[in-house]
Amino acid sequence: MKKYILTFFLLPIVILSSCSVYEDIYFLEDGRVKYNMTIDGGEMMALVGESSLKGKNGYPKDSIINFSQIVRDTLDIIPAEIEQDVKNIEPIYMRVQNNDSLGILKISVYGDFDNMESFTNAFASMSKIEGQIKKRENNPMSKFSIDNLFNKNTLSWDGTRLKRIVTAPEKEEITNQNTDSEEGMDKKIDESFDRLFSQGKMVVKYHFPKKIKSVNNKDATFSMDGKTAILNYPASLFLKPDKELSIEIVTE
Repeated sequence: MKKYILTFFLLPIVILSSCSVYEDIYFLEDGRVKYNMTIDGGEMMALVGESSLKGKNGYPKDSIINFSQIVRDTLDIIPAEIEQDVKNIEPIYMRVQNNDSLGILKISVYGDFDNMESFTNAFASMSKIEGQIKKRENNPMSKFSIDNLFNKNTLSWDGTRLKRIVTAPEKEEITNQNTDSEEGMDKKIDESFDRLFSQGKMVVKYHFPKKIKSVNNKDATFSMDGKTAILNYPASLFLKPDKELSIEIVTE
């Protein structure tokens, strides 16, 4: 089970090496929300070689894992203060596709949600729970994790208008987060990330049930039917979200 936790915490390393991150959010006509983020780590496997990913500490093979079950197996006893949070993340799954010989490593985080409230609660709870697990596991990778994308991120959807607001961390926060970088492992990790930043890209697609009327990002492109907005960003924004990810889209 620790392999799956490690895989989850190391997602950004895969991202910045693979140069392929795809986030899709589907807003359905009946109010449901579907989410999928797929990371293609094939280029990372080519970079580090098959042998580095094999063996005891390698990535797990093809698997589908429910996050709430991971939490229950990891924490054994669920603290009362996060019982509701564990329930909130039940719709979220992770799929790992791993084939060493073919150089395939794909990691997807996905879920189907009854409504927008269920969606936002799930990812808020996942960030909270992940903090608990990091403390329990004494994880040195704690600042490089998926909750970075949602920790400073709010989404709202009223049926015709989507707002995604991302706030960059304050300078004081960044300073505090970098305190641990004096330790050897963190320093090496930071150096590796700096070398790989320029190689990454992140593609975000917002899918709507009706045609899009306006987007406040001039770089957005659209699907043929006019119902999907497509945005391209550097992968570094997954690791260090910035207001550049903020967007407002109005549909019919």
